[in-house]
Amino acid sequence: LVPFAIMYDWSFRQLIRRSHRKLLKQKIDLKRVCIVGTPERANELEKRLMADPALGVEVVGIVDSGSGKGPGGTWEGLAELNAMVDRYRIQEVIFVPGAVSDEEVADFVTTARRRVLDVTVVADYAGMVIHQAEVTDLAGRPAIAYRRDTRYVVDRLAKRLLDMVLGLGFLVVSAPFSMLYFVYASIRGGKAYSSDERLGLGGKPFMLPMAGSSNGPSDIVNLPLFWLVVIGKMSMVGPYPFPASESKMLGPRFRFDLRPGVTGFWRFGRNEEILMEELLAQDAKYARNWSFIQDLKILVTSMPNILFGKKRVLRLKHHP
Repeated sequence: LVPFAIMYDWSFRQLIRRSHRKLLKQKIDLKRVCIVGTPERANELEKRLMADPALGVEVVGIVDSGSGKGPGGTWEGLAELNAMVDRYRIQEVIFVPGAVSDEEVADFVTTARRRVLDVTVVADYAGMVIHQAEVTDLAGRPAIAYRRDTRYVVDRLAKRLLDMVLGLGFLVVSAPFSMLYFVYASIRGGKAYSSDERLGLGGKPFMLPMAGSSNGPSDIVNLPLFWLVVIGKMSMVGPYPFPASESKMLGPRFRFDLRPGVTGFWRFGRNEEILMEELLAQDAKYARNWSFIQDLKILVTSMPNILFGKKRVLRLKHHP
């Protein structure tokens, strides 16, 4: 019976594939595609796509990425692209080489995951082959595809539940240590806590509490920090909580789609100083790679830094 079952399964699959290819040749069941790039490159890619019916795509629009830059270098065509996706029920957006910056691609990928939308980045973006992406072939050109992530909403809910559980747990653990630290600081005549204005979810400012100096005692003595996690101002793992004074340097707002973290990639390494550009690229990598499993790995790896207060605040440097 097993050989017959294998033969039946193989024959059934072949029948389905042939039927689907016939539907594609008759322009039925085509995937609606939008291309982002300069007109010359976008038109060249459109010709390649339309010349191969087996790909099963229908190019319904081209968005010119050379239409100008807004404040902070942000590409102004993003609103036009989002409107086209909604108007024509686009299923996949393709970025040609050099269309927009890596950060702007990360910004759109973050949005696309919520909208259950495929995103394909045609090489030269070799440095963007990451967790949620796969290398594929598109009309004879190497490309990087971000497939629609149907688990995204569930993973975000799991992340928030984990934040509440860990936040409450750290609140209980930190309460006696915070009280002892407060008494110690009072005896020494110093101030137990200070605060600094940072940018949080949606770009809204919030006050980040710090115990002692910028990289002083363990986070375990910082009970107000974990309260921010519980109420949703912060997450246990996330992008760096940028000072509000740096808001003009941040460009695309994809990093504000995620709550800033008590820890994250930014807490790894030895140096406390970092170039602003490096930190922005690090945030872009985190957003493109984001998954619930990745957060767990970061949390476990950086737990010693949480316990001992290492690199809680970075000294940001700018290119001269």
